[in-house]
Amino acid sequence: FELSPMYHSIILHRILDCLYLIENNNPISSSNILYKKLRKKAILMLSWLESMSYKNGELPNFNDSTDGIALYPQELFYYASSIGLKWAKSKLNESGYRKFSNKKYECIIDVGPIGPHYLLGHSHSDIASFEFRYASNPIIVDTGTSTYENNNKRYIQRSTNSHNTIMINDINQSEIWSSFRVGRIAKVTNLIEKENVVRVSHNGYKYINMNHNREFSFNNNSIIIKDKIKGTNFKNIKSFLHFHPDRKIKLLNKRILIDSKVELKFINYTKLKIINYEYCIGFNKTVEAKKLVGFVENESIIKITF
Repeated sequence: FELSPMYHSIILHRILDCLYLIENNNPISSSNILYKKLRKKAILMLSWLESMSYKNGELPNFNDSTDGIALYPQELFYYASSIGLKWAKSKLNESGYRKFSNKKYECIIDVGPIGPHYLLGHSHSDIASFEFRYASNPIIVDTGTSTYENNNKRYIQRSTNSHNTIMINDINQSEIWSSFRVGRIAKVTNLIEKENVVRVSHNGYKYINMNHNREFSFNNNSIIIKDKIKGTNFKNIKSFLHFHPDRKIKLLNKRILIDSKVELKFINYTKLKIINYEYCIGFNKTVEAKKLVGFVENESIIKITF
């Protein structure tokens, strides 16, 4: 509901506990109205979780998500199976996430709202961000969450420049403030989906007469990301990519080589630089990793090949 994979897992765990409790204390649990409702919701939640999980059983860190808090998906699936639940993968539809994968790679993109319009406490300013894995190894990652304290670290982790998307004039897509507050809200204005292509636009920069459109094209051996910025009221446009701390990053002119296996090419980027950032591995736990900051023109392309 809050578009956080971690909180989805936490609530699913609680629902499974409730089902287990009813089954073991009510001999006619199958006719219990509450039991039926919880069972139906659990199956829906298990289906979504199965679709959202990576092949190795991990989840993306979108919105307020981090490791060490919720049970891993495989643990939840085992628990659910033990109390007789059966489910199948579902489409990610209303959650606003989309997943593309083949034998080589997995990519999950965020093309939906930042959260429920009246409950944005766990929302991040991250429309059109994505995570990318190759051979089950995390390559491009969401930076995650390490604190709920009302401090600068919390602000940074929720901001646009901590996600794999475009930032204009150093302004967040959505106005992030305090620990769990959002002021001006970026909304998805256009979403077009075709086979292996997703195009998304948002109005986060409408108030400065700017518009961001991003298109993802998925192929067997490549992913192409096209960004278009419309409007003239800009000082700078920056593109961000955050790499997992285990990856070896090599910057070569207008391209990056990752672990000598994945290559990123940048078209219409005027400048590229690699800087450090804090990758979250749990609450109050971070490790140093590398991120790309790219200065781009109104139209630019990232081509990921492997």
